[in-house]
Amino acid sequence: MISRRHFLHSAGALFAASASSSVFALPKFSSLEREAVSQLTHYREKIGDTFYARAEHGTLALTLVDIEDQYENDIYQQFVLVFDTQGNSCADELYKVTHVKSFNSSLLRLDKSDTDNRLVKSRFCLLK
Repeated sequence: MISRRHFLHSAGALFAASASSSVFALPKFSSLEREAVSQLTHYREKIGDTFYARAEHGTLALTLVDIEDQYENDIYQQFVLVFDTQGNSCADELYKVTHVKSFNSSLLRLDKSDTDNRLVKSRFCLLK
């Protein structure tokens, strides 16, 4: 017959083994990688929403139309936000961009697109 102490030791060892295997199965992200993933997710949820960009030269209404994140280099977490300026022109500079629905603001460098003069892009690049 198994003693109580033998049972507790066996159950404890079994529990420790199962807990450690689940810990090792979890993905290990650096803090910057988690931040990059959360930034990408944060903006992906806002595609189609309106933003206001403010700088010294005035205010500009923007619509987030796309996120380009098909980069092959896995050392960097890279993505590009693509905004539609709705025909308004803007200078390539740093803007305080505010999401209209949530009033969350970020400082983003907006650059004119090379292919379409209605679009501006903001590039993100974080190290893992």
